[in-house]
Amino acid sequence: MRTADGTWVWVESLSRPVSGGTPGPTTVFSLRDATARIEARRALHESERRFRTVVQHSYDVVAVVGPDATVRWATENVTGLLGWAPEELVGRNGLDLVHPDHVGHMVEELERFVGGVGVPNPTPVLLRRKDGSWLWVEIVGTDLLANPDVAGIVLSLRDVSARVAAEQDRQRFVEICDLSTDLVGTVELGGGVVYLNPAGRRFFGLGPDDPLERFSFRGLILSADGTQPDFSELAAALARNESPTWESRMRRADGVLVPFQNMLIGHREPDGRLRYVTGVSRDLTERKAAEERLQFAATHDWLTSLPNRALLLDRLGHALARARRSGRAVAVLFCDLDNFKDVNDSLGHSAGDRLLQDVAARLQAQLRPGDTVGRFGGDEFLVLCEDIEGVEGAVAVAKRVEHAFASPFDLDGDEVYMSVSIGVATCAAGSADADTLVRQADLAMYRAKEHGRHRYELFDASMSVAATSRLDVGTALHHALERGELELSYEPVADLRSGALAGFEAHLTWQRPAQPALADEEVLAVAEETGLAVPIGRWVLARVCHHLRDWRQRSPAAAGAFVVVAVSGRQLRDGEIATTLRDVLPAAGLDGAQLYIEVPEAVLASDAGPIHRTLADLRGLGVGLAVGAFGSGSCSIGRLRRLRPGVLKVERGFVDGLGSDPADTEIAAAVIGIAHALGMLACAVGVDAAVQRDELVRLGCDRAQGPLFGQPVAAQQVPALLATA
Repeated sequence: MRTADGTWVWVESLSRPVSGGTPGPTTVFSLRDATARIEARRALHESERRFRTVVQHSYDVVAVVGPDATVRWATENVTGLLGWAPEELVGRNGLDLVHPDHVGHMVEELERFVGGVGVPNPTPVLLRRKDGSWLWVEIVGTDLLANPDVAGIVLSLRDVSARVAAEQDRQRFVEICDLSTDLVGTVELGGGVVYLNPAGRRFFGLGPDDPLERFSFRGLILSADGTQPDFSELAAALARNESPTWESRMRRADGVLVPFQNMLIGHREPDGRLRYVTGVSRDLTERKAAEERLQFAATHDWLTSLPNRALLLDRLGHALARARRSGRAVAVLFCDLDNFKDVNDSLGHSAGDRLLQDVAARLQAQLRPGDTVGRFGGDEFLVLCEDIEGVEGAVAVAKRVEHAFASPFDLDGDEVYMSVSIGVATCAAGSADADTLVRQADLAMYRAKEHGRHRYELFDASMSVAATSRLDVGTALHHALERGELELSYEPVADLRSGALAGFEAHLTWQRPAQPALADEEVLAVAEETGLAVPIGRWVLARVCHHLRDWRQRSPAAAGAFVVVAVSGRQLRDGEIATTLRDVLPAAGLDGAQLYIEVPEAVLASDAGPIHRTLADLRGLGVGLAVGAFGSGSCSIGRLRRLRPGVLKVERGFVDGLGSDPADTEIAAAVIGIAHALGMLACAVGVDAAVQRDELVRLGCDRAQGPLFGQPVAAQQVPALLATA
């Protein structure tokens, strides 16, 4: 209604009829100003509308439940949180949505509300969504049970699944760090330590509750070379978002420096600023010790722990280089035990091993500081003397070595006297190379053997002349190849698992006119010395392939048989063996799978590139590789793994005592275990007794050869042998 001044106001009118005073019915109107009340009502409605709008668009879901947990009301955004529409929840018991593990806790919370105590802290619980999945929700309750307008508990629900997951990840990380044996520590950029796991606390001598505020790593960390690390370089790497790694040594609580492999991880604020740095340090003590053991094993004899052939030659080479600079003399003593085989034959190989260990100890005791003694192979020892007073000084060392054998050796109660034959070679100012000096000492040692043993001999030029006489044998061997005096025979190789004949090993014999025949090893030795190893090896391979083809044509049983052919280091270095097989294998209709090339273990120990290239060429042809007489200790297991031969042969000396000598059994078992661990077959040689065969079967050996399984036969006899096997 408009007032006299033209403004509009809300009025409330009341009318009622009255009678009397005037003709006809009369109505009385009563007007009352209602502006304030109406405006208040409108404001209330507007406020309620705004409240509902705010609540519906709030991040949190708001719901009201009664004292019995019945849902009375929920905002529409509950659908986005739990998938339920508000009307689907109203009237339901809210505890139905709570995970069984949390129902008991929520009941206790509800009872506290009903009891007027209230729950001041947010409660994270798992609620079931409409699709059956579970969601972490944080619930905050407000007690309005006494408020007549609400008469319930107002709940505010918020999705905290990401936060819970992050906390669980953090907790898992802490648990991992707590259980880790690695040292894990976190520091601020300023250097303050904020976390150190239990392993770290134990290492640095801190108790579980000792404060970290004054603890610092800086004074306890040294680089691998013993100096302080360059922390500025590490900081620069972290600034580049890198995780630097390096080796260091850290001082333990007892003062001991321990080697560690370290890695740093930077932690950044949301704005990218580096805030914390975590270091993870792994104790390298065991790894370093293992590396040292492996390095030692690669350069030292397994039985005596003396330097092996490779390390001796390396040291001799360095000694000669120093002698060339100083002008001083170098001497080599080649020592070979006299009648060592008698000890093995009479007392067993374990006694022989014990003797070699005692000999090594006595030799070491007789040498000057700076001299080197090593095991060259078998019962041969090499003594290297640097900075020596010419021949007289070398002779003095030889006499001390002889004196070392004056008293008997006690081999577990058996008293044994031993002697040694010594060859001495010297050179002034490094005038010879290592191989020449060793060869000269070797020739002198053989002269000592020829002159009755138990003595030393000095090398002189006449020994080279005697060695030259072997060239005559070489000449005769050359003609033997032309005249057809060389013959091949084939020794059976048995499969120990099935007991069947599996293949053969080729043996070369020289039938010399009017002279005793020379067997395989002797022929190969002469061929190696006289340069005939390559042409004779070519002939052997061609004949073996010819025989294989002939056997396959004459007997179906020969289809799966193989032949092992032993070759020398010279053949492998020359590389002709691979060229030969490329020609003769296709000509014989063979694919190489029926052929094994047996390589001496000492040759595998060589670092010669041509040898390794030849072995790779042979593998490319499909030819198998076998390692002969494994057990001398000159080839490392790591090199075996890299070269991947197919067969590892157990040395004859380790087979002799099987079934009677526990030491031989242990060594044979070790060799077989190495073969199997590297994916190879193990083949024992020289088996001449059933007890040896039975022991090999028990140890899991794959193949065996020796008199027990048959003597070598001529090529013409092989098909019949295969047919009856």
